[in-house]
Amino acid sequence: MAEYRDIVVIGAGIAGMTAAIYAARAGKSVAVLECEGFGGQISSSPRVENYPGIAAISGADLSDALYQQASGLGVEFSFARASGVQPQPDGGFVVPSDAGDFACRSVVLAAGAHHRGLGLPREQQLTGRGISYCV
Repeated sequence: MAEYRDIVVIGAGIAGMTAAIYAARAGKSVAVLECEGFGGQISSSPRVENYPGIAAISGADLSDALYQQASGLGVEFSFARASGVQPQPDGGFVVPSDAGDFACRSVVLAAGAHHRGLGLPREQQLTGRGISYCV
């Protein structure tokens, strides 16, 4: 059987890491699963100027600060792709992933989103160099 945690968070963007921080501060054991990169979409923003309490910061620095805060509180991070959420007879859940199964009492889904491209020629090459998205 998989190691048990109080909470498994699927997604390590701002929402997922914030949920993990709050849960860890409440004394819960927390595992965060992320399959692409910690920080989510905000990590690619060159400048964030609308985050409360911070005049300006790069998205990468903001993501790193959240990761460091969560890690410092004992949050376990796993670079893994969750493949589902399976309810268990005891009221808990198992989250299967490519890094193994994660058993827990609660699951937070913060899987994020992806930008939907326009299908323009050279769109990927021009992203960040004339084509931009708002996170």
